[in-house]
Amino acid sequence: NVNTMAVTNVPVFESEDGKTIDASAYAICSDRQQRIWVGTFNVVAIFRPGTGRFSSVKEIGVPVNDIMQDYDDCLWVATDGNGLWSYNKEGEWKHYADFSNENTVGGSRLSDNSLFEDEDSTLWVGTAHGLFCYDRAADSFSRVKLLNEEPSVLGVVAVEGNLWLTTSVGLLCYSLNKGEVMMSYREGGNISSIDFLPDAILWGMEGRLYLGTTNGFVAFMPQAMYGNGAKPQVVFTDLEIFNRPVAAGSKILPERLPYQKELRLSYRENVFR
Repeated sequence: NVNTMAVTNVPVFESEDGKTIDASAYAICSDRQQRIWVGTFNVVAIFRPGTGRFSSVKEIGVPVNDIMQDYDDCLWVATDGNGLWSYNKEGEWKHYADFSNENTVGGSRLSDNSLFEDEDSTLWVGTAHGLFCYDRAADSFSRVKLLNEEPSVLGVVAVEGNLWLTTSVGLLCYSLNKGEVMMSYREGGNISSIDFLPDAILWGMEGRLYLGTTNGFVAFMPQAMYGNGAKPQVVFTDLEIFNRPVAAGSKILPERLPYQKELRLSYRENVFR
């Protein structure tokens, strides 16, 4: 309770008929109809605070990673290994098992990690096989090319015309206008860990972006991040042959390496750096 700061624990999830549904919660969503949706280890259920009980709505069979409601009041459920599910206003479920009809990922059921709808009502899905975009008119998904080898996308959020993505290879900034990755941040520097958690991403009201990892969380201001377009100058400073340093003034290296125009090595001197 945000008003009283009191915390109520629900140790056991019981259905309205008294049966135990599950004892774990992986995703939660409060929709515009004042319903509280909870994704458990294998079920999507509605929690009723008045009774403290759950109504089992759909048995998914795998853990639920994320739940969201789009602008058209359609509920989307992302799962760990059983694809994507939708639940429309008419109470109909639809299963998008592997997106194989769109020639994107055939043969295996998708693990969907994160869902996000941007201000243009475009639905983005982060999966173990990359980033996908939903075409509402065609009711189909298409892959968005990020890198040569598509990483697993664990979190998606839009900030001022860019998609910020937590992935298996680091943090990516994807420009919606240019249709390409503009910046990437790997482990090291200001990112303590690239072991991001599914859907652990939030753009706060103060403009700060929060990323959840296995090593805590990372927080930064996206507006303060910029790319360095300057190409670094390559400078050779030292020479080693067979792991032994070559001193300046020798036969092989008459001058210091930065001022040497060329190097002539024997075929026997074939291990150098």
